[in-house]
Amino acid sequence: MVESGSESNRSIFTKHHFFALVTCSLLLASAVAAEEHERLLWKRQWMEISSTVENGELLDHVSTLASDAMEGRAAGSRGGRAAGNYIAKEFAEFGLEPAGDAGTYFQSFPSNYRNILGLLPGSDPELRHEIIVVGAHYDHVGYGTKSTSYGPLGYIHNGADDNASGTAAVLEAAEALTKLSPGPRRSILFALWDNEENGLYGSKHWLKYPQASPKEVVLAFNLDMVGRLRKETVEVYGSQTGVGIRHLLTMANETVGLNLDFSWEMTENSDHYPFFAKDIPIIMFHTGLHDDYHRPSDDVERINTEGVQSITQLLLASLLLAADQEERISFRPKAHQETLSEQQRRRNEPLPLIRPRLGITWAHIPEEKGIRVLKVIGDSAAEEAGLQPEDRLLSLAGVPLNEESDFTRLLLAAPKKIAFEVLSEGEENPRTVDVQLGGNAIRAGIIWREDSASPGSVFVRGVVPGSAAAGSGLHKEDRIFAVNGQPFTDSASFRKLLQEETSPLTLKLERKGRLQTARMEMVSFDE
Repeated sequence: MVESGSESNRSIFTKHHFFALVTCSLLLASAVAAEEHERLLWKRQWMEISSTVENGELLDHVSTLASDAMEGRAAGSRGGRAAGNYIAKEFAEFGLEPAGDAGTYFQSFPSNYRNILGLLPGSDPELRHEIIVVGAHYDHVGYGTKSTSYGPLGYIHNGADDNASGTAAVLEAAEALTKLSPGPRRSILFALWDNEENGLYGSKHWLKYPQASPKEVVLAFNLDMVGRLRKETVEVYGSQTGVGIRHLLTMANETVGLNLDFSWEMTENSDHYPFFAKDIPIIMFHTGLHDDYHRPSDDVERINTEGVQSITQLLLASLLLAADQEERISFRPKAHQETLSEQQRRRNEPLPLIRPRLGITWAHIPEEKGIRVLKVIGDSAAEEAGLQPEDRLLSLAGVPLNEESDFTRLLLAAPKKIAFEVLSEGEENPRTVDVQLGGNAIRAGIIWREDSASPGSVFVRGVVPGSAAAGSGLHKEDRIFAVNGQPFTDSASFRKLLQEETSPLTLKLERKGRLQTARMEMVSFDE
């Protein structure tokens, strides 16, 4: 800001703005306090119900649905209908409202197929008309056919992972949320889809003939094959489909601490896709394919029940956040273009070239002071300044260069014109050499971009080797959303915080869905 005018004008300006600043500060403090209150309430709610998600109950659900008595749960078959009856009985015991045909839990569709639908009405009169769908398909492939099985055919394909595991997770989440009082603010529809294996027919039918208008559906979860958690990593699809989804899942993951592998892949391979095709934000959890996929060997003995428990708890935490936040998640039309290949292209996008600042190769010699120059690169700042191989650089701008010093970090952050203390071979006394460094000063060493799907954060495209960012342990693909506790709105405000906040900087970031902090020691020079 540039001041102008008389002293009295400046006094009036200051007084008016003082009250404006106080008002803004109070509003900001109030908003922060409200957000913290909501966060504490959410954690209390989650702790209240998460303990009800039990390994034993999950295992019982999977064991029942994947038993030989269900004959592989082929859509429309005797076993498939038995599985549907079991789910409807559970919904009734939980106290969910029937959301199917004629006051039942069943929504029938040709030929002989049934979706199982139970509603938990929202507790907020203003938000209860908005619906979050939590779904999983409960059908499998029966005895297998040439088009549905990798063989051998003629044996019961129990489908413990595909998708008794996802069905069990939805059942446990439904039971847990019915025990919460007051319940979630938005309504939650628990939907177990039929005939997914032959073309996602159950979810497509509901979207075509819903008991609720699709315009009222604000978010759809899909759990498909969540029974083989490995290396504590769950694949997450749909983070780009709605504004703030990734941040919401990261906050929810504080409760569980899984590694979230966010993928932009969006293919018509499970029941999330029909919602995405209708511009509804989606989130899908998946633990990956395996050798038992669509084979008779997909049995309950191979299910990681602790993993299903963790994913169910993540689902619960995510649901509570999404159902209770003031603003609904808005769909991002751009997600239709953000494909897996686009994600990979961005990951492999070349970084801008960093021009060498000095132009030497060097080494620390333990028994010597300073940095020994091994080679001077032609047409460099070092050559221009007359530095020679075997010269020793004793200090940079008065900072001693010993074996503990971070020479690269100092060099990157230095201003254009800098003084070295140099001791040449055969000389007894060092001399001062002024060097006009190449390139621009790199104080932090973070290369980033914004992502419109994750406002209030920046995506780390790269980290300059030897920089302050590299020293902090910052990684490519980290997402930063606060500096010294200060949030920011965009790239410009992030850059301003890097420039103005006092070092060391504490960066709050997300890495693979986990909240972390990095401590970054910045270098400053008096110019």
